[in-house]
Amino acid sequence: MIYKSALIYRFLMQLLYGSGFEDRYRAVAQEIPEGSEVVDLCCGDCYIFTHYLKKRNVHYLGMDAGQGFKRYAAKYRIPFRSWNMMDSGVPESDYILLMASLYQFHDKAPKILATLLERARKKLILTEPIINLAQSSNPVIAQLAKRLTQSQKRFDEKTFRALLAP
Repeated sequence: MIYKSALIYRFLMQLLYGSGFEDRYRAVAQEIPEGSEVVDLCCGDCYIFTHYLKKRNVHYLGMDAGQGFKRYAAKYRIPFRSWNMMDSGVPESDYILLMASLYQFHDKAPKILATLLERARKKLILTEPIINLAQSSNPVIAQLAKRLTQSQKRFDEKTFRALLAP
């Protein structure tokens, strides 16, 4: 439901992340030098591009399966490609971003990470929430969060560290 509209998606993300919303984008953007080539997987509303990277002459491509995001990108002339992680390849790029989306592919995460590391010429930038509403002790909130994001599995600190361990 939250992936059908870029505006609803952004509103909910700002609500969920609160004061940390801008901080995570700012931190990622600081890792990307001017003039770099960036592929943003599961890019949603392409917020990092429109608010941080566009003015830095970055060659950007947002990739997502959401049709609402596709319409939004077309409206604002954001470089975008419809894409599904499980069905489509990942283009090679200086920087590959996957922000707060790996949980959607929880069971295939090791294989996906190997592919992304192979395709990133300089750096794979991965962010993933390890504390979230889907893990709430309140069963109603946890179930609602899982349904809204269409995902039953999430990473916690222990499982995320294990995934990243060599």
